[in-house]
Amino acid sequence: MRPAAPVGWALCAFGAALPLSIAGANIGWALAAAALLWAWREGDRPDFEAARGPLWRPLWAFLAAAAAADLLGRDPGHSLRYLNQDLHKVWVAALLSVAFARERPRALPGVMAAAAALAALIGAGQYLSTLGALPWVRMRAHAFVHPVTYGEQMAVLALGALAALQAGPRSGGRRLPAAAAAALFGLALFLSNTRGAMLACAAGAAAMLFLRPGARKAAAGVLLGAGALYFIMDFLRNDHSMTLEAVRTLAQGRLPVGQSFERLTLWDVAVRMGLDHPWTGAGVNNYRTLLPSYHRGSFEDFTTSWGTAHNLYLHHFAERGLVGLGALGWLLWAMAARAFERARRSPGFWTLWAWGTTVAFLLMNLTEVALQTELVWLLVWTVWLAAEAQARAEGA
Repeated sequence: MRPAAPVGWALCAFGAALPLSIAGANIGWALAAAALLWAWREGDRPDFEAARGPLWRPLWAFLAAAAAADLLGRDPGHSLRYLNQDLHKVWVAALLSVAFARERPRALPGVMAAAAALAALIGAGQYLSTLGALPWVRMRAHAFVHPVTYGEQMAVLALGALAALQAGPRSGGRRLPAAAAAALFGLALFLSNTRGAMLACAAGAAAMLFLRPGARKAAAGVLLGAGALYFIMDFLRNDHSMTLEAVRTLAQGRLPVGQSFERLTLWDVAVRMGLDHPWTGAGVNNYRTLLPSYHRGSFEDFTTSWGTAHNLYLHHFAERGLVGLGALGWLLWAMAARAFERARRSPGFWTLWAWGTTVAFLLMNLTEVALQTELVWLLVWTVWLAAEAQARAEGA
């Protein structure tokens, strides 16, 4: 009988840091790697085969496409400095796969929920502290990270609480804490004012409900309700309403402009940049460098360039071309197809959470580049790979 390994403790430390600190999360996965090596030294060889799961080939293809974009782009010396970021995704996926194959600590969801609750309460406090201020200077909830990162994290964590509600027993003692967690994380998401994450969270919740017998109407209701709430919130902003501004300017025969519509410019630049470098793109991290040559003038924040296209798919087309976009599509398709298969066959806590999170992640990346935000993709990887380890252990 093997001892209660430090691997489980390290995974819990990693999970506790995820909603709070990138440095803490990195220390956590490093501890997990050290614990695995220690166990191997003691004669307990890790299950390295676990790393060769459904994402193994797509991740390596993703890395190869990044290398091609680096080498064939506008500035290989500059782009190659960022190849480690894509290698990190492959390494962490392999590490977590092997670690979860050895230990799936039962305390991990509770530890993650406790840390997330702390972040949610801090974020809510930040927002409430500015209630007396003018509306346009009110602070968005964010805890220790950027408000968009925070909102995307809270969306994933809210889906975890909803998965616990859906998968748990009808009269179990864990339903009340799960409902409270869902409400708290949902509130924190709302106070972050990250609208893309809000809609993504609703889509993820609907995707989970879709797999529940007799709940497909409820899933449609969640989507319709989220859309209605989005437009109500937008209209309440009056002169800051994206919808009203778009209607007004289009009625005048002009395209909408202003800070709320700067993404349109960023997307247009990404498309034109990709068309100029169709196969392997302009090179990783060259969007920021080349943007001023495609858009002369400054944005509303007086900067002349932005780091991303605020759309993962267009950003990859611009920087990595059709080869990189194809590799990205393979990776995301592999994630979505396997997550759906697991949740359909065995709708448990981890499988439902991974399915809802995957759907939400696909939508988040329509207005952000969440795959390049480490605290977001690390959280998504953790949920997805924990579900895969459980399915693998059950032979599913």
